[in-house]
Amino acid sequence: MTRHLAYIGESETLQALLLDPRYALGGTTASPQLQLDGLLNADGFGAGWYVLGRDEPVRYRRAQPMWTDDSFASLAPTVYTRCLLGSVRTGTHGLAHDESCVAPFQQGRWLFSHSGRVSDWRQARKALWEDTFDIPEAAAPVDSALVFGLAASRWTAGTPLGAALVEVIREVLRFGGGKLNLLAVDGIGIAGTTYGEPLFAQESSRGIVIASEPLDDAPDWIAVPEGALVEASEHGLTVTPWTSELDLWSRPVHQMRTRWAGSSQSPSPGAVPKASWNSSRLRAMFARNSGGLCGSIVRYCCSCSLRRLVRHTYAQL
Repeated sequence: MTRHLAYIGESETLQALLLDPRYALGGTTASPQLQLDGLLNADGFGAGWYVLGRDEPVRYRRAQPMWTDDSFASLAPTVYTRCLLGSVRTGTHGLAHDESCVAPFQQGRWLFSHSGRVSDWRQARKALWEDTFDIPEAAAPVDSALVFGLAASRWTAGTPLGAALVEVIREVLRFGGGKLNLLAVDGIGIAGTTYGEPLFAQESSRGIVIASEPLDDAPDWIAVPEGALVEASEHGLTVTPWTSELDLWSRPVHQMRTRWAGSSQSPSPGAVPKASWNSSRLRAMFARNSGGLCGSIVRYCCSCSLRRLVRHTYAQL
């Protein structure tokens, strides 16, 4: 299981994105709030980010808990980026625990992370391995590497960032399925999917964050519905249901206009006009899915709050 986070927007430090928030990725290493499997994410962590003058991202991975790496803590306040993908990992029983198994995985300008597991990794690997021959990091001895290889082979062939993730999920579902919460960046955009694990999104004047868990208690975090593709760029945030039989690109659930300071790129000719949505309207819309994952998240949050209250009261006795 992995907790992961992607950001695109104004220049921020790794410290501000990964370590400073109340429920930062570094904090979810030891105390995840919404993780459905596992109690700790201590089997490794990684971060990949983009810098001016370099086509491919810089990457830092370790097979150890984030809180034990003093070197990362010392460099995090000094590194700025406009696009980042970070993760912390709980290893799956029976799979390897070395650095090659830690996200983000990389191929060229693409970075990738997977939260969840492939239910029948060996069957899926036997059936789909040939599709990943050209992706070196797909050979890592972990199910996430296979999923990454399937996505990267599509990106290198020209498939758009988000469309490739959806194609991979549909392909893996043919061989046992699993929990397939995927997150990817390419330096100019983010794409993520919800399938068995949640994602949350927050947009502000400085940029967009998509993460496994909200980074703070602010009310503008939006739960991405189950079975959806969420995409972000400097033009905004879009959520599209991919589990329906409709054309993937024809009817997005919503689109949010987000242009942060310093953004100069204009929408491409013929782009779909983006409606302006506010957070309260989006939350009300997603609340209609109260019987699905969103409802489960709300109930889980309430139960966690009750347990924390009981523990706090007991400690005072």
